[in-house]
Amino acid sequence: MSIFVIMSLLVSIPLCQTASFVCDKNLVPCGCGPVSVGINARIVNGENAIQNSWSMIASLRYDASMSYHICGGTILNEYHVLTAAHCVDPSVVGITFKNMSVAFGLFQLSQTNGIIRKINQVFIHPLWNSNARYIANDIAILRLNQSINLDRNSSLTRTCLPVRLNDSEEMLMYPPNNTDLVVIGWGLLNTSGSISDVLQQVTIKLIDQRDRICASTTFDPSSQFCAGLDQGGKGPCYGDSGGPIFQWIGDRWQQVGIVSYGEMGCAVKGYPSVFTRINYFLDWIQFTIQLNNTNQTTLPVNTTQKTIYQCWSEYFACGCSRRNVILSSNQNALPYSWSMVVAIYIQNKYVCTGTILDDYFILTTANCVKSSLPRSITIHAGIYYQTEADAVIRQVDQISIHPNYNFNLHDIAVLRLSESLNIEENIFLSKTCLSSTTDQFNLHSVVVSGWNVMFLSEILQQVQLTTVDRNDPNCSLPIDQQQYQFCVGQNLCVGSNYSNPMFVFDGYHWIQVGLSSYCKVSNTMGVFTRLDVYYDWIWSIVDSHQLERSTVYYCDKRSSCGCGENDVRAELDAENAVVNSWSMIVSIRVYDIHVCSGTILSDLFILTSARCTEILLYYNDTSIVTDIYRLSASVKIIRRIKKFSIHPNYVFNDENSFYDIAILRLDLALPLNNHSLSLRKICVSNTTNEDLQENSVLFMIGWGSLRREDALQQVSTKLIKSQNQFCGNIFVNETYQFCLRSSDNNTDIYSNDLCYGDVGSPILIYKNNHWEQIGIVPYKYYCASVGYPDVYLRLSSHIEWIQNVTNSSLTTYTSINYNNAVDYYHQQNFIFILSSLFIFFLYL
Repeated sequence: MSIFVIMSLLVSIPLCQTASFVCDKNLVPCGCGPVSVGINARIVNGENAIQNSWSMIASLRYDASMSYHICGGTILNEYHVLTAAHCVDPSVVGITFKNMSVAFGLFQLSQTNGIIRKINQVFIHPLWNSNARYIANDIAILRLNQSINLDRNSSLTRTCLPVRLNDSEEMLMYPPNNTDLVVIGWGLLNTSGSISDVLQQVTIKLIDQRDRICASTTFDPSSQFCAGLDQGGKGPCYGDSGGPIFQWIGDRWQQVGIVSYGEMGCAVKGYPSVFTRINYFLDWIQFTIQLNNTNQTTLPVNTTQKTIYQCWSEYFACGCSRRNVILSSNQNALPYSWSMVVAIYIQNKYVCTGTILDDYFILTTANCVKSSLPRSITIHAGIYYQTEADAVIRQVDQISIHPNYNFNLHDIAVLRLSESLNIEENIFLSKTCLSSTTDQFNLHSVVVSGWNVMFLSEILQQVQLTTVDRNDPNCSLPIDQQQYQFCVGQNLCVGSNYSNPMFVFDGYHWIQVGLSSYCKVSNTMGVFTRLDVYYDWIWSIVDSHQLERSTVYYCDKRSSCGCGENDVRAELDAENAVVNSWSMIVSIRVYDIHVCSGTILSDLFILTSARCTEILLYYNDTSIVTDIYRLSASVKIIRRIKKFSIHPNYVFNDENSFYDIAILRLDLALPLNNHSLSLRKICVSNTTNEDLQENSVLFMIGWGSLRREDALQQVSTKLIKSQNQFCGNIFVNETYQFCLRSSDNNTDIYSNDLCYGDVGSPILIYKNNHWEQIGIVPYKYYCASVGYPDVYLRLSSHIEWIQNVTNSSLTTYTSINYNNAVDYYHQQNFIFILSSLFIFFLYL
């Protein structure tokens, strides 16, 4: 994000059909120059201002060159100038105020007759932070070393500040939406041009703070606003920072803002410029001027602390939003910082809140939907305000209420949507994260979000709460309810909505741990459904939906390797796998954090990438976890890594190594013979390139992605011969490698969402009713490289080395005829039908 956002004003068309804004400097105390402002409405971009019409403007300059313009500013009084904080912050501009000066009374920067003053003191707003990941409180006041003598210099004028407003809601609506505003400055005429010598002016419009792009660009609507044009082309650019934006109020110009920043550059279509809202800072401005030389840290200004929760959205596919959450005493959430939260409408009226589980499923309370038909319910996603024109609206076609629901107990439901949300294609949507246990989290401090947390609001709210021990007498939940619910110690009974999600931050992303259920009237304490108890039930609903829509790859469960407990089902190129369908995969971890993947060769050996062991070298607490589907699963089998063997020809940090293969030795054997567990060995393929056909369908399996997934992922791919032009100029040694592309289009397989965290993951082919591993996913420095295929390690060239390390032959599948396999399944079905008929006639 560019912090200096300044103005794209294209120049020099003679004034014609000009609107004149007449004001009399002798009748008004501010906001009026010696000459009236003239604005030509027909000028498409910016235009030259009329000399002496904007006599309140100032130029901040670098002293080493008196004509080197840095930023704009405006005259507050004889001694004080208003500007942006980033214009005078040494960590931003690289110089201190002692090396700066301020010039007044200029029309052209090259003029030599301006009034020049040195800066005696700088007052930067105490909540400005140049190192913050968000830009706010971008305002500063300069005290000059001597007066500019406004009474004797008729070419100078004070700027007019807005009138004080009564409340924050009124402030948010001032100026009104679509008001014409004028920005002035000497900024760049275009992004590749130079600073303008002649003062420029441009008319743009105030943009409603509820506009989606504006709301996602500003960080604090109460202290910032947006302005620009839908088509772009007009607005501030580099050199206009700190300068004013005015509105005409009938007899003078009123400064309503200060140029702050633009997210994508200068006057870019679809990205309005952001301005500091002066009305919000009127008290601070007044106190600063009155205190004169008082050190800024003693100013009586509200210094409410804000806590920023930096979410690792690059690594997690859930629990992070377009914006980071910022908590303060303000109960309004930052726009689009809770992208997993949705509004639930029943018969076109907002009723309650839910969260996004995946493209087709929403989590909420049973109390919310218990009396409604699916067709009467819609969800509105990707919103900050309850009513947004750009909301993603979906119809509900199925309601699953917990089978044990009893009003205030087991108050949980899952809604299935009739159409996908297409989360990956919408930056304003994200999935919520769940955990099968909350033991590792500090649940004493949690955050609840929704449109009716403390009171019904048009704007999404958030509030930090404190949970209460289940044995606290104020909570006093019945013993049979304590494992399903918990209490919070603040009044949540003001609003009538009890389906708001509760989150805890684990240091990386937000985990949803509860749903507000009901209120204890006796002490107005809120009671929440705790989600970890219902973890398996929730995902069983979601997973069953995939089974209904998928192609089935039947597997011979009698095989000694290559088959999971359940059959693989595939609907899309990239999707969640079926639970226990890839029972041969393991998660390799450091301090119980997933770093790469592998497959089970035998009860003591795991196959993975050599690059994975480079990570393991630096840590003592290394392990493998298996018999899991989700990384967050609490029930799992853990084995420590005793040692690992790396192929002797592997070269560390060689991205294209032919020998990127390693085997891990476990400290204890895996219970492969325990049939109550879903553990299976992998079949290693000895298939060579000659044995594979062009476009053979292969599957990649793992938990990694552009943002790490909790559920196991599968991606279908197709083999490309090295001679294929799509393999491009990539060097492929077919003895050790092969080339892949996505199954349905000419894009790199990584564009289908397997990436970091998948090092060591298997590439498998379906053969004779079982799966064989033919390759390993290597480490890559990049992801989602659309249009570029990639190269993967072939296992068939390393079979002898694998056998030497494990000191045993590899488990192989005894091939059976496919028709025989089909006959086997038909036989099982026939037996099932006969048994059913027997039972049926038995009870006649």
